[in-house]
Amino acid sequence: MRKLALSLTSGLLTIASLLSCKGHGNGKFGTWTVSSRYETEDLQWQNFYWAGDSVGNRWVERMAMMVPARLNGLSYPFLFQFDIGSDLTMIYGNPLKPYLHGTPSLAGTYNKTGAPYLKDLQIVLDSMVLQSPAAYIKQDYGETIAPEEVKNNVPKHMGTIGVDVCKDKVLVIDYPHKKFCLTDAVPKEFQTYFADISLDGWGRPVLKMEYKGETYKVLFDCGSSIFPLLTSQRLASKLSAAPFNDTIAVSAFGKMVSMIGKPMRDSFRLAGHSFANVEIYAGSEPAEHELPEGCDATTGNILFWNSIIVIDFRNKKFGIID
Repeated sequence: MRKLALSLTSGLLTIASLLSCKGHGNGKFGTWTVSSRYETEDLQWQNFYWAGDSVGNRWVERMAMMVPARLNGLSYPFLFQFDIGSDLTMIYGNPLKPYLHGTPSLAGTYNKTGAPYLKDLQIVLDSMVLQSPAAYIKQDYGETIAPEEVKNNVPKHMGTIGVDVCKDKVLVIDYPHKKFCLTDAVPKEFQTYFADISLDGWGRPVLKMEYKGETYKVLFDCGSSIFPLLTSQRLASKLSAAPFNDTIAVSAFGKMVSMIGKPMRDSFRLAGHSFANVEIYAGSEPAEHELPEGCDATTGNILFWNSIIVIDFRNKKFGIID
């Protein structure tokens, strides 16, 4: 997967997380306070835009949900991917380096295990402020930025906003209008049927998929926009008798991996909604460790392009509004 001008390196992270789904698992990180930037009772919406990228031999127009941000009130413009498939909100080490000189508020430190972090970080979005006493730095990751790009205030991809900001919150993603919000309770205008979900060990939502009398666990990851369903070859063959007829080459951990797909013609229910004629994909090399721990498959944005989804992390509910 090639890099975009805005350095869509998180696309690589997304593919890698789908294939390995390993969390960072450090209790020192992942504590965030979310506050509104404005004194109002109205919902504070954050607009996002889709960044596209080429994957194999095709162009994926809606690859990643990107939001503009500032760090600690600095004037430099940055970009973050909104990705609740990531267990941590993090800063990328490579693009951070040129901003460290003369910027004490971005100076990193290390905890007792040697893990790097930024102390007392603020990520300022259009409508909200995210604050953490210890924000994780993913070292040697992300795009290397030239000094002239810093000087010319070129917006650079600085990191990922992960599922940790959603703890005990309600997340509403309005896909048609390209915006999302975080609230303390389900807004009255978004009351709908809510299906029960669970959260995995890192707080990511796991949905129930019902198919021919059996129930499967499907991780929802808004950092994924390529595969409607991604699973193992074994389960893909169980869910669809059709032959594999599509191949997508993706980059993961620095090497190319082939994902093979086929149509799943029979309908299934996911979070209480019915879906049909969905493409299901698996790695060309059958390996069970490719799946998230305790899950049978993953899904992403593609099933919900025309919908609004509501995720109640506190009460473990998932709603879909068409």
